[in-house]
Amino acid sequence: MAHIGLTIRQARHLVGWSQRELASQTGLGQNHIQRVEKGEDLRVSTLEKLAEAFGADIVLVPREIGGVVRHMAANAWRNQGLESLGQPSSDDDEDMLFAIANTAEEE
Repeated sequence: MAHIGLTIRQARHLVGWSQRELASQTGLGQNHIQRVEKGEDLRVSTLEKLAEAFGADIVLVPREIGGVVRHMAANAWRNQGLESLGQPSSDDDEDMLFAIANTAEEE
């Protein structure tokens, strides 16, 4: 689950927020944001608050098509200009999609 935390951290950097600012946007504590970015404490309710703050959706994406979905999402972010979030860098914009991989076979 650490990859989700990394994606959240990258999204936060993309919009130029500190952990404190993201905490303020979500109503979560800064320590909670720190744990989430480390891949800890990833409750659905927390992910919903984060997605709302970033203007994103949480979607279930099969691993086999994750790369295609990220590419499509990156193009959509670019085409919409991201006025509310600021402009993405070419390296980070594909990571704005919050994709929770189907991990049922691992359980």
